[in-house]
Amino acid sequence: MQVPSEHINIIIVNDFQDVNGGAGKVAVAETVSLAKKGHSVTYFCAVDGTSRELVDAGVNVVSLHQSDILNDLNRFRAVSQGLWNWEAAREFEKLLEAYDRNRTIIHLHSWTKALSSSVVKMAVEKGFQVLCTMHDYFLACPNGGFFDYNRSRICTVKPLSARCLVTDCDNRSYLQKCWRIARQLVQNHFGMVPKGMHHFIAVSNFSREILKPYLPDKAILYLIDNPVDVDKAPPTNISENNLFIFVGRLTREKGCLLFAEAVRRIAAKSYFIGEGELREPILQVAQDSSVTGWLQHDKLMEAMQTARALVFPSLLYETQGLVVREAMACGIPVIVPDSSAARDMVIDGVTGFWFKGGDLSDLVKVMQMMSVQGVAERMGKAAYDIYWSSPFTIERHVGQLELCYSSILSAMQK
Repeated sequence: MQVPSEHINIIIVNDFQDVNGGAGKVAVAETVSLAKKGHSVTYFCAVDGTSRELVDAGVNVVSLHQSDILNDLNRFRAVSQGLWNWEAAREFEKLLEAYDRNRTIIHLHSWTKALSSSVVKMAVEKGFQVLCTMHDYFLACPNGGFFDYNRSRICTVKPLSARCLVTDCDNRSYLQKCWRIARQLVQNHFGMVPKGMHHFIAVSNFSREILKPYLPDKAILYLIDNPVDVDKAPPTNISENNLFIFVGRLTREKGCLLFAEAVRRIAAKSYFIGEGELREPILQVAQDSSVTGWLQHDKLMEAMQTARALVFPSLLYETQGLVVREAMACGIPVIVPDSSAARDMVIDGVTGFWFKGGDLSDLVKVMQMMSVQGVAERMGKAAYDIYWSSPFTIERHVGQLELCYSSILSAMQK
């Protein structure tokens, strides 16, 4: 017997109240949509926000009024809170007292930047079912990305192995790596992450296969794509477009310098939408390019209309890459690395091209192929048609969540 979805209480757990990244964007969007459908939804976070979107939707927002560990000026507090947030555990325990564990889902989005695994420990000890959306790789990897930031390459070392302990892979310092290892050990052994949880949402087949070996033997995995915030409009007329665009953080691991060098080699026109530490180096390499900084979503969609192709050159595994689907929804073909989860969304040679991850020569080659008359137009049309044949709307996303929630709670009663 399935538990009726209207009788389910949902507690969304996320470090931040405001949207400040992919995980936050999904957490807030699904919270608002669930509330608008009449569900009883509580949003539990550590860091306050300025947006009223959650409150206006009737969501019960419980914030701890804390700083995230990166921006907390009290570094001793930040270090200790990142390992174990005692206040979060106490307040979460108080919150859970009002809920029936047989009719309540704890949906975990992010916890590593403020809340810590203490909230998971509390939920598991109280007998609640925790469903975790795997937006990153922190369930397994201390730096969350299976990436060696100092060598700019994918890391294949087993997490927490002897070799992992001595590898300086952190993007800040080895001291930071040591702290991350300590956090991972605390999370694994005391925080019940992931061993105390049984239900996990993967946002791509690619990331699911990478994380599966690190999950409990009896873990149940659900594949639920993140929602895409794009209204249907006529496809972009890219016949006259000659711009290659990049959207994302301007950091080395996102591959923006690789893209800049490819642009320079073929004298292509391009622009970078985003911000980060590599703004100036990018402009030094690709001197005819421009950097717009971050754009509001509607402005980003307008910018898409001027593109010949989106280039998503990330050196990371990633877990999905929403901008890829946003481009496809506009009728823009996409170039992605074969080493990234983004490849799951692109049919090589049909809706875009794959290139060998991190390989400049191969990226140059596919960008040149995309510049051939008619290629981008054909691929853009295919991308648009395939995307809109089954669009990844928030309504579709929430519908899948409701089925997931009901399935989990129904299994508890058998």
